[in-house]
Amino acid sequence: MLKKVDFWLLSFVFILFLVFSYFRSPAIFKYCFDDKLVSNYFRSQDIEDKEDKIKDRIFLSDSEIYLATGYLYAKGEDPTKFNFQHPPLVKYLFGFATLFFGNPYWVQIFFALFLIFLTYLLGKMAFKKREVAFLASLFLVFDPLLKDNITQLLLDPAQAVFSLFYIILALYFPGNFILNGVVLGLLFASKFWSSSLLLVVFIFLYRKFLIKEKVDYKNMFLSFLVAFFTFSLTYIKTFINYGGLFNIFLFELKMLKFMLSHNTTSIFGNNLLLFFSGHFVSWWEKGRILKADVWNFFWPLGFVFGILQIKNIKRLEKKDFIFIFPIFYFLINIFNAPFSRYFLIILPFIYLSLGSFINSKLKTQKSKLLNRIIDFGL
Repeated sequence: MLKKVDFWLLSFVFILFLVFSYFRSPAIFKYCFDDKLVSNYFRSQDIEDKEDKIKDRIFLSDSEIYLATGYLYAKGEDPTKFNFQHPPLVKYLFGFATLFFGNPYWVQIFFALFLIFLTYLLGKMAFKKREVAFLASLFLVFDPLLKDNITQLLLDPAQAVFSLFYIILALYFPGNFILNGVVLGLLFASKFWSSSLLLVVFIFLYRKFLIKEKVDYKNMFLSFLVAFFTFSLTYIKTFINYGGLFNIFLFELKMLKFMLSHNTTSIFGNNLLLFFSGHFVSWWEKGRILKADVWNFFWPLGFVFGILQIKNIKRLEKKDFIFIFPIFYFLINIFNAPFSRYFLIILPFIYLSLGSFINSKLKTQKSKLLNRIIDFGL
């Protein structure tokens, strides 16, 4: 699958990313945790105060909330008590990285490197061309969104990594139900699982009806069992506290109800506008057009070039999933609030599409040049 030259190229890309990240964001490599953040968390907007006992409220960012709660989890607190709406896996990683290394940003750096590796791997497997994989990885290294995501302690890098990992396994290694199940469980545990569940359904429909692949239902069922077990392990502290009687099904249903009731409904197609133009319509300032902090012209370019490479919509291949997935993503997120960080999950597919298009054009130009040389010689 990957040869020695691939590992050399990946090593070059990793070093390039680390050097580039250090010079752009040196603060994340020198970060030192201040446990005052935990006391601030108990005064934050994330703490419910029905009796109005908190008089000195403080607003914390999502990044600060995830770090504070992750630190509490790592110190032994029940993950269903604080910031319960999202599964605890990534917050646990932030907390343990803080306890052991004093710096939770190593988690984000690891996920960024893993995302680059998986992008390269998918490119090599899907297109059988090292050039496409390498180009896509380079685009990802210099993408402003990936840079922005490693400077914040958010859940999106982990979700993007586990999504891409699961897609590779489901398409190319569907028979390994244990690995499929473990990665799927980690995906569900990385961020609230509703969108991940839709991804699983889409992959099944793609395999079954679009590329006409035989699906082993027994294998799929076993992978779901492994996924459920893996997901449940992230709540092991809660199971211990309840003496093993924690009803995780009921808890997740309550979380689904909570997320639906607290959903920030945006304007139809607002994230499409953001993706293609770098601007979005404000839903809190009566239709005012705002400019996003992070945007890249290569995003819409890769999306369009991906669609252009779909040769026959009636007879799709495995590699066509790369071109189709961003379309599916926008269909299920057509009403979602426009945040650039949500696009991280489709960036590998955008850049693989762009890399494939560039490589095909270079190959065409090289062929034309060779023919001209031959004609001139004759």
